[in-house]
Amino acid sequence: MSADFGKLTLTRTIGCTPDRLFPLLTQPEARAVWGTPSETAVFDILESDPRPGVYELAGCFRTLHLECLSRTYFLVIDGPNCLICSETIFIEEAPICVSLITLEISFSERHSELKVTVQVASLCGPDMVSGYETGWGTALDKLAKMAEQPVTAH
Repeated sequence: MSADFGKLTLTRTIGCTPDRLFPLLTQPEARAVWGTPSETAVFDILESDPRPGVYELAGCFRTLHLECLSRTYFLVIDGPNCLICSETIFIEEAPICVSLITLEISFSERHSELKVTVQVASLCGPDMVSGYETGWGTALDKLAKMAEQPVTAH
């Protein structure tokens, strides 16, 4: 088995404070909405306990068909500044990709600056690396929209 490697750095300026943004990175309900790699995919979080050393298991579905499973281990949770996790994507129990993901948040004037660094090891070819860039780009756009929505009281 050989691997293809890539490193991606994506940034977003998001119109909210880090205290508003950071919980959206760890709350399963929020991740299920913004975390999908496309507008047509559905992210079903099957297990989640966002604490260091614990993992989240999620299924990514397209038109009711399970496309893959994602197991994300939370390694560092330093809110509201930094989240580091590893992610393994599986198809039928076979790993196809492993990544280390670092999300860093800083505050500038009235905006959060989000920097996402993804180190990818694809076990299924180089297309997975470019797929990660497209998928994370779409997810971060949805995250920004969610974070910029007015917070409603319950």
